[in-house]
Amino acid sequence: MLRRLSIQYSKGSYIFLSIVILGFLITINPQLNAQYIDPVSLQNLKINFEYAYGLDQDLINGFRYRDRYPDADGHPFFGINQFSEGKVIINGKEYRNLLLKYDIVEQDIILQYKNSVNGIEQIQLNTEKIPAFELNGKLFRQYEFPVTGRNYFQQITNGKIQCLYLWEKELNISGSANRGYYNYSKQRKRSFLIIEDVLYEYNGLRSFVNLFPSNHQEIRRAVKGLNIKIKKASDNNMVTLIARCTEILYPSKDIDAE
Repeated sequence: MLRRLSIQYSKGSYIFLSIVILGFLITINPQLNAQYIDPVSLQNLKINFEYAYGLDQDLINGFRYRDRYPDADGHPFFGINQFSEGKVIINGKEYRNLLLKYDIVEQDIILQYKNSVNGIEQIQLNTEKIPAFELNGKLFRQYEFPVTGRNYFQQITNGKIQCLYLWEKELNISGSANRGYYNYSKQRKRSFLIIEDVLYEYNGLRSFVNLFPSNHQEIRRAVKGLNIKIKKASDNNMVTLIARCTEILYPSKDIDAE
């Protein structure tokens, strides 16, 4: 079960109240400061306050992360099962140099950080407040479409023709519900283009070319000329291809006229 971090806030409220009362007592009776209040006690209160409230409440906001299926074969994360450098955007503010994992099964973002006493914490961030994040240099944005629901998509291009990847895994169970064996499927990619605000899915050369019925032959020649294999194309190759497709579909005179 996931426990919301609000349990820390009740503790923090107590600490905050202690600090307020302590400050009030020192104010009305300065002798207390000399007689009873030592720097170590004040520092401990400060540390506990920061621990309870988090280093940044926009960022450190979510649920304590717990692996729901620790004995499952495989893992639910994008790429490898380890924290990698990334950044997130929360309430319009960008947070860099974070250690993140992206759970593509549950569409969750996991943050690992050190609290004020150098303990390691892992929390499941509130994705309602995160429209975009970056992991290992790959940009993910949250979209919602009728055919896919609400998900994070890897954004390959963002222009007149947008290229998006949706990464998926499944949690499978073998046996009965009580004595089952869990395993995660291999990571797979679904590929999409957004053209004129309409989402289209493709899975190879033929379906990709068919998305451009008026420029079918030109697009096919562009793919072959760039020696790109649609299913196995690198991100950089797709950026190059989409740029060429944009030139074909929207000649420079049309772009300049906008």
